[in-house]
Amino acid sequence: MCEVPGSGDPARRAAALALVETIADPCSANFGRPIGLVSMGIIDRLDVSPTGEIDLWILPTIPGCLFLGVIEERIEGALADLDWCTQLRCHHAAGLWDPSRMRPLAA
Repeated sequence: MCEVPGSGDPARRAAALALVETIADPCSANFGRPIGLVSMGIIDRLDVSPTGEIDLWILPTIPGCLFLGVIEERIEGALADLDWCTQLRCHHAAGLWDPSRMRPLAA
């Protein structure tokens, strides 16, 4: 699951991404086909510092996405289960999402 760009301990990055993947993209869920945020290609980057701080960049599927706050809250809740995570900072990535970012099984 570490094909998401980033830096830091690979095991910690994989653990964080696995938890984020359990969160369904709200739009895909509304269409009856829930797809995890990582598989959807919404997670643009994830960095883990040596002190356990996580910086995560979210690329919304549409400009002005109304679900960004919901997505951030769900990510915060999921990553709260990581006993080594000392802080989480969610950022909005620059650029535009397109379907080519989706994993093949999600498309």
